[in-house]
Amino acid sequence: MAVSESHEAYLELCAGKALDVLDAADRETLEEHLADGCSQCEAALALGADAVLAMAVTAPPAIPRSTLKKELLARVAREPQEIDPRAMPQIPERPRPPHRAPWGLVWGLAAFGLLFLALNFLNWQRGNTLLKERDTARTEADRLSHELNDVTRLVAAGQLAVLLPTPDSNQNQRGTGYFDPATGNAVLNFRNMDKPEGRDFELWALHGPKPTSLGLLHVDPNGNAFVNLKGVTDPAHLNAFAVSLEPAGGSKSDGPTGPVVLVGSIGS
Repeated sequence: MAVSESHEAYLELCAGKALDVLDAADRETLEEHLADGCSQCEAALALGADAVLAMAVTAPPAIPRSTLKKELLARVAREPQEIDPRAMPQIPERPRPPHRAPWGLVWGLAAFGLLFLALNFLNWQRGNTLLKERDTARTEADRLSHELNDVTRLVAAGQLAVLLPTPDSNQNQRGTGYFDPATGNAVLNFRNMDKPEGRDFELWALHGPKPTSLGLLHVDPNGNAFVNLKGVTDPAHLNAFAVSLEPAGGSKSDGPTGPVVLVGSIGS
């Protein structure tokens, strides 16, 4: 929005108020203007206050020289202590010109202060983000390393498990993995597991007449799923795995309620 010349003068008075350099007349003029309500001047006052605070906080402390006190006392001792006012030349008093603040400098310092604060905040925020991303990446790398070690040990000591599609299911679906009967741990990998909208695949352990649910398969957009099982129920009697197609969220009963799409025994 364009600013008129008359309103520009009020903005200069706002900057002067932030620096506390207004005389009584200018202060009264500004207060009368603000009494009528002016969002631009109120924003300028807030901006000026923030800038003055930023400069005060970030300004380096002034440290005087260690010899300054001695020099000042020596100079006072050298000067005469009493001066006859009649001996001094009389200089006619001149009218004091009205005080005007260097408004260009004021606004420049305000803008610099705000820019300084904004850059510091952005650098701090970016640093925190990078630290969080680094910690997340380390955690994920540790998790994948542990999973790889588990899979390596399981392949070396476990029994092969192959899950094949049933006659009424998608014949491209497959499941393979390894099972260790000593620990009950297993890893299974599934491919081409395309599921209808609103349905979920559920994995089952088969040991005797009653199956046990091992949870849902979390299938990625490419139809792949990976399962890392710890301590499968009754590992000594587990002889097969199966996958059923269930309503969203899985079966609500003790066994599969939908069609079994994959089944496979565990062999040596």
